[in-house]
Amino acid sequence: MKILMILFYFIFILSLSARKIKVPVEYPTIQSAINASVDNDTITVQPGTYFENIHFAGKSILVTSFYYLTQDTTYISQTIINGNGDNHVVEFSSEEDSTAILSGFTITNGFAFCGGGIYCEGSSPKLENLTITDNTISGEWMHYGGGIYMDESSPVLKNLTIRNNTAAGTSRSRGGGIYCCESTPMLFNVVIEDNEVFGGLWAFGGGIACDSDSYMYLYNVTIRNNKIWDGAWNYGGGLHIDNSSAELYNVVVTDNSVWGESFKNGAGIYCSGSSLNIINSTIVNNHVIDGTINESGGIYSSFSPQPNLLNCILWNNAPQSILCYSDTAIVTYSNIQGGWVGEGNIDVDPIFVDIANNDLHLTANSLCIDAGDPNSPLDPDGTIADMGAYYFDQSTIAEEYLIQAAVFSLTNYPNPFNPSTTIEFSIQNDSNVDISIYNIKGQNIKTVTDNNFDKGNYSVNWNGDDKSGKQVSSGIYFYKLNVNGKTEAVKKCLLLK
Repeated sequence: MKILMILFYFIFILSLSARKIKVPVEYPTIQSAINASVDNDTITVQPGTYFENIHFAGKSILVTSFYYLTQDTTYISQTIINGNGDNHVVEFSSEEDSTAILSGFTITNGFAFCGGGIYCEGSSPKLENLTITDNTISGEWMHYGGGIYMDESSPVLKNLTIRNNTAAGTSRSRGGGIYCCESTPMLFNVVIEDNEVFGGLWAFGGGIACDSDSYMYLYNVTIRNNKIWDGAWNYGGGLHIDNSSAELYNVVVTDNSVWGESFKNGAGIYCSGSSLNIINSTIVNNHVIDGTINESGGIYSSFSPQPNLLNCILWNNAPQSILCYSDTAIVTYSNIQGGWVGEGNIDVDPIFVDIANNDLHLTANSLCIDAGDPNSPLDPDGTIADMGAYYFDQSTIAEEYLIQAAVFSLTNYPNPFNPSTTIEFSIQNDSNVDISIYNIKGQNIKTVTDNNFDKGNYSVNWNGDDKSGKQVSSGIYFYKLNVNGKTEAVKKCLLLK
């Protein structure tokens, strides 16, 4: 009891000592408020543009806009810290830890050799609810981290948009959006888009460059439309990992590009001498411009442990999905265009909602649904894991399926089967019915029936053969119900011999 009383007393005293400081009501600038603050203070900044270059000076404080109080995201764009083209916009270099929090701002117009937007050295702050945009690093030597630079740091990045930042120089330019060295950042719900690296001898990591024994954890991260160009060596349009390790969960890597007249590779991800694990991620539409057979638009790995991919989709990357210079990638239960050896892998159009406009959710007819590793954690709707970053929420369409089930049904028995199975279907209106069998590559191996049927219940047999009557091998197959030219249901069956 005495211990509890002492603890409550300590918390009470601590709450009395913590102040709420207002900018510009009490202090005209954010930095003057930081200078006057003590640990546990909260500095609240009114909407406006503040032309400053601020540093936390080792203090355990919260610096925030009205977003923190209201959760109104418009305050992020209305409360701007503008570096005025003079050094980093925000600096953490005094061993700040996770009690140093920056939240609810737009960070812009920084210009430095490293860390145009945010510079973080030997520190581990929390960066939350920020837009980091239009910052630049440039010069004649090493230029790292247009948006964020971190060295020997372990920051937590949550709910950030890192956009339109640039790393350019005449020698080494890395990390248009983020650069980390000997660091362990953790990213949650972060969008890294439209950043670029160009010029010099080495141009690495248009979106992210991760170097020198770093460990990076990414969850629900989008790396989109980042570019590498005009260097002698142009590697990693979206993500460049060198002598480090990275874990990617529910990550989208899309529309990143690499081009140049000399060496270029890994438009989506370039991995060198590093450990890379990718789970339930979607890597699409990444391109090495004018690429060759020795270059990869999706993932390139060299001198690395075998990259591991599980429940992923790699599609429409050019010139190819995956290329490994040394050990091949270990890929399972993934949809890889062009195919890849591994348990549960398929090669079939994922049927995204709108790939041209970056809507990479799966449609109801996608064969990637329930096709992930059956031993993986279930999707939030309680079904078998889907492939890709976005699971298809079958619970939200329960009513639609109930209505549809009254009109159509499709099932087979036995399942698994050998040597034949019966496919049952029902229709409530006179219709043309096409039932076809597909292999895991999405190839039509046989049409079981294509006829007009009156409304009612029917069954057809598939004897485990292809169009020529030859018996197919053991494995997973899909059977599709088309009614009047429209796909109404797709189911999976397993042939075991």
